[in-house]
Amino acid sequence: MRWLFLFVLLLNIVYVVWQTSVPAQDTYANVPRLDDVEPIVLIRELVAGRGDGSEDLETEAAVIKDELEDNDVVAAVAAAENEKCFTLGPFREKENVKNLKKEISSYVDKAAIRDHEEREHTVHWVYIQPEKDRKSVINLGKRLKSKKIKDFYVIREGEKNNGISLGHFKDKARAFGLESKVKKLGFDVMVEPIYKTFVVFWLDYQLIDDDIPESVLKKYMHPENGDKVSRLSRNCQS
Repeated sequence: MRWLFLFVLLLNIVYVVWQTSVPAQDTYANVPRLDDVEPIVLIRELVAGRGDGSEDLETEAAVIKDELEDNDVVAAVAAAENEKCFTLGPFREKENVKNLKKEISSYVDKAAIRDHEEREHTVHWVYIQPEKDRKSVINLGKRLKSKKIKDFYVIREGEKNNGISLGHFKDKARAFGLESKVKKLGFDVMVEPIYKTFVVFWLDYQLIDDDIPESVLKKYMHPENGDKVSRLSRNCQS
């Protein structure tokens, strides 16, 4: 066994020595070329095939630089175009926007009116949760009067039918103050914000050249009607 071990060890040493003496070969040399795919060429290979290659590389660098500059020009043109596109709004009255659209027609390439539904908080409603029937809500009203709460009415319709309304308040502090007071008397009181929905209008336009005179725009901006009109830049492609 000892001689067998020594013989195997000797074979391994000979194999390692032989592998280290053989020059490295390109293991990808025989891989077939892919169809419709350009081969990758290293810069050092270009230089080796063209002498020092300095002139060719400088030419290629100049071409790349020109392409980058062209892209910058395109981006600058796009940015300039975007600067000519704006949106005005919101307006509460559609007729107001339609008249404005007509008046600016000589200044714009195109203009369009779009509408958007918005929601606005108006008041806080303080109420007592509905009772199961009319008799119960009448008894609830008597309890309120006995506690010196007299400013209320019985709700006769809707999902809060047979409930009791204690009032609508624009002042949030007053609403929650009343809720706290009545709740301490043992009643199931709630405060609910009430919203109203309305439609506002925006005017999108793209200038031909010069801007629209401020005097024209101001004619159609009416803060007293709730209009808080702003002019915003927008993407001409949108």
